[in-house]
Amino acid sequence: MFIARDTITANQNLQKVNDLQIKNGILILDSTADNFEFITITGNKNIKGVKFSSELKNLKYLNLSECNISKIIFPAGCCLNIKAIHLESNKLQSIIFEENLNKLEILGLSKNNIEHLELSFAFESLKYIDISKNKNLKTFPALGKFIFRKDFDFSLRGSENLQTPPPEIVKQGNDAIWRHFKRISEEGKDYIYEAKLLILGEGGAGKTTLTEKLKNPYATLPTESTKGIDVHKIFLPYKDKQILLNIWDFAGQEIYNSTHRFFLTHRSLYIIVADARKNDTDFYYWLNTVETFGENSPVLILVNEKFNHSIKKLDILSLRGTYPNLIDKFESNLEELNKDYKKLLNNIEFYVSNLDHIGTPVSAKWKIVRDELLKKETEGIKAIDIKEFKLLCENYGIIDKKDFEDLSKLFHDLGVFLYFRSDRNLRKVIFLDKDWILNAAYLVIDNEEIKNKGKFTIKDIENWLEPEYADYIDEIIALMKKFYLIYEKDDFFVAPLQLPEYQANYNWNASDNLEFIFDYGYYMPAGILAQFIVEMHRYIDNDNVWLLGVVLEKNKHTKAEIIEIKNEKKIKIRTFGIEKEEFRSQIVGEMEKINKQYKKLKVKRLIPCICSECLNLENELYFFDYSVLLNAKAKNIQTVQCQTSFEKVSLSELL
Repeated sequence: MFIARDTITANQNLQKVNDLQIKNGILILDSTADNFEFITITGNKNIKGVKFSSELKNLKYLNLSECNISKIIFPAGCCLNIKAIHLESNKLQSIIFEENLNKLEILGLSKNNIEHLELSFAFESLKYIDISKNKNLKTFPALGKFIFRKDFDFSLRGSENLQTPPPEIVKQGNDAIWRHFKRISEEGKDYIYEAKLLILGEGGAGKTTLTEKLKNPYATLPTESTKGIDVHKIFLPYKDKQILLNIWDFAGQEIYNSTHRFFLTHRSLYIIVADARKNDTDFYYWLNTVETFGENSPVLILVNEKFNHSIKKLDILSLRGTYPNLIDKFESNLEELNKDYKKLLNNIEFYVSNLDHIGTPVSAKWKIVRDELLKKETEGIKAIDIKEFKLLCENYGIIDKKDFEDLSKLFHDLGVFLYFRSDRNLRKVIFLDKDWILNAAYLVIDNEEIKNKGKFTIKDIENWLEPEYADYIDEIIALMKKFYLIYEKDDFFVAPLQLPEYQANYNWNASDNLEFIFDYGYYMPAGILAQFIVEMHRYIDNDNVWLLGVVLEKNKHTKAEIIEIKNEKKIKIRTFGIEKEEFRSQIVGEMEKINKQYKKLKVKRLIPCICSECLNLENELYFFDYSVLLNAKAKNIQTVQCQTSFEKVSLSELL
């Protein structure tokens, strides 16, 4: 760093910079700085605020990044010639401009704690705002004043808690955000009052009973468990309006759990139903599932006290310490929910009405289209052709192709309908009745005729499904493939989740194997191995595939065995043959791709030690962390030390 007449620089924790003072954590910018054009003070953690005591007419560049500033006010008449302000990596909660800075071109605010950013002035020269990685940011200022300026740009990357514009729009990129503000500027705005309640838990816990009771507290108890997914609608009061609540009742059987990730969404309310009589609910699995897919969505636990049983060991405070989105626990016998119904419903109303996206502003035309789709659902229309949907949009002035794509993506993400635009077998149809089409796939995949066999033909599908599905067979097959439920081989389909649990006998050369383990710790999402089998089915060796494992072959001289150790939440890989290293790398790479599809998933990658002591052990052998070995290789280290025998082991042999 350097000091020049018109440049101030500072290192960490200096109390004085040139003749400028830092008093009680406040940097004083007074007449001492009147002649400065550039002020750069970075990394000074003593600076917690800034006081402007002079007009600073010559100041063009201000950089106070990586300090401890929580609030900054640019007073009227100050810094009127400034062109760039950099306040990155502070603790800013707010920034206030008391006057228009007409010459300001760059405003850098990334990595702060800003919740709301208001630009009440025109800022005619502003060309770029960086407000990325502000995790508390709720609203981004309306860009109406900048909307037609081609020289203006911005960054919102990493500000995942945005409510306005909707995160479903934000994740599509800046172009989609531009179009969002442009539509609202030109067409006016309306609001969507719609939310999702997702009910999870083990099979038979009472999820369907809860759903029916929410629709009608005096409903008779259902006699059958849910198969697949059922979606129901109720309306909740909200101020002077109503919220349309879509209740998603998920079957709890394990075969359905692998598809949860496609429908568990953020900005929703979750209820985990536990059967107190069975006392078999894996709360850690369900809470991790919600945390993985629902992100920060609130969660309630409802203990169904069947026959007046209770769960005595449910430590809600401990669970809440690990899962901060766990809001509360309720206990009630769902058979006698009448007396607790109002309390439960009031809580659901409260948490739903406080979801971030309730009242999300959208184009007024989009709201009209949503209302038209709801009418069609009410009339019993289950699906519409994409051409019909485009015509509906065009009738209400939504003609631009990009606007249509934005609308369809948002409505799919919000759960208004199912539309898979990127899939050539699914992009011609919009499914208004979500559970109708999804349950067709589940009816096939959970059919009694394929249990412990896993194989079926297209003729079987046609025989199993009702005539109303006849025109959608191709779409149903495409859905099953999209959800990694099946793969196609010759003239039949294979469903890995319906294969026998145990493998048939097969020959395996156990000498000179390379091993690799994925250790999922306390949480392993359902269906990971099934997806791997679907992705790699072309390598399956002589139909050696079963529920918990598969044998693969490459080029007739290299084989791999991949096994899920269910009770340990591990997937074990071993390879032998001429190309064992390359094949292992390919398999590990495929598993890595699958694991990355699950946010927040923590997986250890392990390689067993090959020292003389570990080679003679069946258990308690030492495992090296794969990422540590790769780091050692990058540093040209030749050997690593086993922490059991303390022998030196060749890094190249391990890898």
